[in-house]
Amino acid sequence: MSLLLSGAVILIAVFGAGCLKSEKNQTPEAPAQCSESLITGQNMAINETQNNTTICATMNSSVTMHLTDWSRTGGEWIVSATPGLRISDKGTIWNDEKGMPTNIPGLGKGIHTWEVTMNGMGVQKIHAVVAFPGRGSSGPGQTFDVTIIVE
Repeated sequence: MSLLLSGAVILIAVFGAGCLKSEKNQTPEAPAQCSESLITGQNMAINETQNNTTICATMNSSVTMHLTDWSRTGGEWIVSATPGLRISDKGTIWNDEKGMPTNIPGLGKGIHTWEVTMNGMGVQKIHAVVAFPGRGSSGPGQTFDVTIIVE
């Protein structure tokens, strides 16, 4: 009986060892694929077409973010970022129907602008969502997300 029990224990150990994964056999995570790359001191303009992209940047480079203004319909962009990014709100520029700048808010198309400077190393993120005060977020499709890898 003890011989049968010993054989069963050895059999379980042999099969169990084959099912365990070793940390050495796991494949490393692939490096991020950058849509754009920036060097120190360089500035790049981004807009809604860069939603869900990854940008590789160096310290002190910057991005000027231009997003469609929603104030005519009561909406506003709520922008947040990880601590390694410094964001400065530059306000909205309004253009008339011909694309010429106008100083009349709400006339034509408005573009809200933020200056984003890389001041921390590692993976940084920007998240923006259109919110309507009293109604919450606007739902899917009106968010903007960018990952910035600062090296």
